Amino acid sequence: MASASERRTVVRAACPHDCPDTCAMLVTVEDGRAVAVRGDPEHPFTRGGLCVKVNNYEQRVYSPDRVLHPLKRSGPKGTGQFERISWDEAVEMIRDRWTGIIGKYGPTAILPYSYLGTEGILNGLNVGDAFFNRLGATISERTFCDSGSCTAYFMTIGPSPGMDPERFKHSKYIILWACNTGILAISSLTEKSRCHHSVTDNFKLAEADRGSFLVTRPQRPRRLS
Repeated sequence: MASASERRTVVRAACPHDCPDTCAMLVTVEDGRAVAVRGDPEHPFTRGGLCVKVNNYEQRVYSPDRVLHPLKRSGPKGTGQFERISWDEAVEMIRDRWTGIIGKYGPTAILPYSYLGTEGILNGLNVGDAFFNRLGATISERTFCDSGSCTAYFMTIGPSPGMDPERFKHSKYIILWACNTGILAISSLTEKSRCHHSVTDNFKLAEADRGSFLVTRPQRPRRLS
């Protein structure tokens, strides 16, 4: 019988989150199941690191708290009470609800809302487009969080195409505004390591030794009476 080490293989992968850094990952697989995830040390940016959102990704994939089946609310809203139902029952409930809404208010009363997350281009950006077009639903931005924040950013700072990460190391000073690249965007932090940083948020970076950091603590503005 093969030992555990003989049954293990390492598979190269990329992070599915839409940062969209697509950091390189090495996934250890044993008997068809992922048992460990780590960064790829050969990746020129992440250099073997992964952010806190995915460095234990195998635990999240197999977590008993994942929602894998349709759930119907069985108690008052906000109490977290749900019961499992079948896929057929879930589809029938949605069909009946939508049919009633369209019959009373018209198809534009249906507004699709979704975005990327970990779904990728196929499932995240294009899923349902033909269906909702045929239905006659309202056409709008599929995401309010990203579109709203981007609009506010452009109105405040102006359009910015972003910066080539490989050019970070040529900067003399970088300001990180409400962004903890020490734990959430390490792919860019490695390129910022040769620069001076100013971090404008109420936390300290996890790995301050990668650069010179000045941490400020903005105070919440007081409400005017």
